[in-house]
Amino acid sequence: MAKLGVGRPGERARRQLRQAWKEAAIGNWYLLAALAAFVVLVGVVIYYVPLPIWWRSYILGVWTVLGVGAIALVVYVGAGSHGYQLGKMGEESTARALLGWRRRRRGWTLINGLYFSGHGDVDHVLVGPGGVFVLESKWISELCQVTDGGVTGLRGRDPIKQVRTGANKIESLLRYGHERHATAVQPVVVLWGPGSPKIEGGCRYVGGTLVCEGRRQRSWLKELNTQELDLTERENVIRILATQRDRQLPDPSRRPTSAIAPGAR
Repeated sequence: MAKLGVGRPGERARRQLRQAWKEAAIGNWYLLAALAAFVVLVGVVIYYVPLPIWWRSYILGVWTVLGVGAIALVVYVGAGSHGYQLGKMGEESTARALLGWRRRRRGWTLINGLYFSGHGDVDHVLVGPGGVFVLESKWISELCQVTDGGVTGLRGRDPIKQVRTGANKIESLLRYGHERHATAVQPVVVLWGPGSPKIEGGCRYVGGTLVCEGRRQRSWLKELNTQELDLTERENVIRILATQRDRQLPDPSRRPTSAIAPGAR
C-alpha cells in the first residue's frame, strides 16, 4: 500500500493482532503440542507405507499443509483474530478514501494512530485547507441504522462516543500544549462493510458528529470543510500531531502516560 500520511493505517490493530496470536499460542501450547505431535506421527507412518515415491511425497505434502493449517486455525480462533482484521480493514478503507493523490496535492495530510491514556487510539486525524478532523472507522457486519440517537444495532463500543472523546483529546492537545492553537476539531465516523447503513445523501450529522456511509465517499468528502486553515497553521498542527505520535509508547495500555503536553487543563 502506498504511504497515506503519517503512520500506517491499522497499525495498532496489527500490533494487537500479533500480540493476541502470541498469547493464544502460549495459552494453548498443550493443544498445539499435541496437534503437532499427531501431525508428525501420521507423517512418519505415511513415510513408511510401501507406496511409489511420487505418490507418498504427494500425500505427505497434503498432510503437512493440512497439519500446519490446523495449527494456524487454532491460534487464529483462539486469538479472536476476526475482530482485529475487521478493524484493520475499516481503517485502511478510510485512509484510502481520505487521501487520494488529488487531495494530497491540495494540501491534505493524514496522521494515523494517536494513542491517549484512558481513551485508546484515535484512528485518523485529517488536516487540510478545510480544517482539522478526527475520524473513527468501523467495519460493520451486522445490519445497523443511523438515527438521531446514534448508530443503533451495533455491537461493541459506540463509535460516536469514541470519536467525540478523541476529538476532545486532539483539541486539548492543540489548545493547551506548549503552542496554543485555537483550532476547532470536527468528529467524524465512517462506516464500512456489508452492515453499513444507507444514509440519505451519504452522510448526516448526529449531535454535531458527522456520520458517513463509507462507500459513498464522493458525497461525504465534500463535508470535510468546516474552517479555513492557511499553510502556516496546517504545518504547525501537523508538526504537533506528528511529534506526539513519534514520542508515544508502542503499547500505551501497558505504561499509561498522559498524551497532553504539560500545562493542559
